[in-house]
Amino acid sequence: MQISEEAKERLQDARVLLDAARLNLSALEMGSAHYNALANAVNNLQEIVNREAPSVGELMTAMGALTQAMAGIY
Repeated sequence: MQISEEAKERLQDARVLLDAARLNLSALEMGSAHYNALANAVNNLQEIVNREAPSVGELMTAMGALTQAMAGIY
């Protein structure tokens, strides 16, 4: 399956966001509600990034959820 140019760009954005989120995770107390929400959002986005041809919609939705988890909105 072919991946669109827009999806390729969003994949790059997703990888940058994942790096930032993992850095944030390292500063949180393991097992806290914020940690758990952030870890789940990281795992969800990583799963989508790992797909052969993720859609832009999937990436944007997961990136939005991760951004909210990073901000403590969960």
